[in-house]
Order: sequence, then C-alpha cells, then structure tokens
Amino acid sequence: MDTITITFPEVKVKIPIKGLTFDILEDMLFEILQSIARKVFEKAITDIDDTLRNKRERGKLKNTGKREKYFLTRFGDILYSRTRYKDKKTGKSCYLLDEALSIVKNQRISLSRARIECFLSGFSSYREVVEGIRLLIGGPRCHEAIRQSVIKEGKLIIENQEKKLRQIENLNYPDKEAPDTPIWKQMLPILVYSIEARRKKKRWK
Repeated sequence: MDTITITFPEVKVKIPIKGLTFDILEDMLFEILQSIARKVFEKAITDIDDTLRNKRERGKLKNTGKREKYFLTRFGDILYSRTRYKDKKTGKSCYLLDEALSIVKNQRISLSRARIECFLSGFSSYREVVEGIRLLIGGPRCHEAIRQSVIKEGKLIIENQEKKLRQIENLNYPDKEAPDTPIWKQMLPILVYSIEARRKKKRWK
C-alpha cells in the first residue's frame, strides 16, 4: 500500500510577557497552529499528487502540467498544485488527485467547513455567522460568500432529488440507483435543520 509521510515542523516563537494576557496568548497560539496546519495540508496534498503521478498507468494518460487551486478548509484557505491529465483516447481532461480524494468538479470548500457554515446559518443571519466563523475557526469570510455556499449546496441536493423523482415517474429504473452527489449527500440533514430553524425564527418575530 502506498503511503506518504506527514511532518509537522518545529516552531519556536519568542513572546514578550509584558502586556500578555491569557486571551492574547490563546489567540496567538490558535493562529500559529492554523498556519502550520495549512502548510502541512498543502504539503500532504502535493505528496499525494506526486505519488499518483508516478504510479499511474503508463500510455493511457498524458501529463499536461500543473494547475493551482484554492480550497477553503477548517484551517482557512490553502493553495496547492495538482497535475492535470488528458486521456489519449477520448481527449478528456481529468485530475487523479480529485478522484483519489473524492473532490467533485468545481468544489472549492471542504465538507466539514461547509457543515459548520450551514449549521450556524440556522441560528442567525448570514452577517452574524461571519463573527461565529471567526470565533470558532478563524479567518475572514464575508456573509455573501456564506449565503452563496449554502444556496449552492441546497441546489445540488434538490437537483439530485428531482432526478430520482423523474426516474420513478417514468418507471425508468437504472441497473444501479442514481447516486447522490457524493460530498453533498451528508449535507441534507444540516440544510433541512437550517431551513426549519430560520422558519421558526421568523414565526417568533
């Protein structure tokens, strides 16, 4: 079985004691750990991409170079490069890294990060969620970006459910059940809860 080695760098930071408070120290350590986590994450993804490139089946895929991608995680934004391939028979492009890590097309946010944002959106306005995100996991994130993320995830789930309904109405049962959008399948309970919470909140106003 192929493996990669994840190394956490040793970090030494000199901090003046004068004026230091418990809260300042906590915030400082949190930011340092987040920064380290992003670097480790980017290195791990790069190592996986390199392994996949070296182990791929020869003669089938053509290496067309690296492409950079931003991805929003619980640690904040990361930037990594992934190898793009072109199938020599079909001419279609693909990323072995995306397939290996179950990253769907055009995905720019991790499932755990999306869950947190959707969950918080059920209790308050999108503007208030921005502060909640900052306190819980740090990093800037505008309310409009959060709103668009929740809407996009909801649409993907609705489209998939409508596809299943059409299959039932047409009695067109496939050999295999129509798959849910893999990464967003787990978002359904949270999105439903978020919508219900917002409805209740409006009723009590």
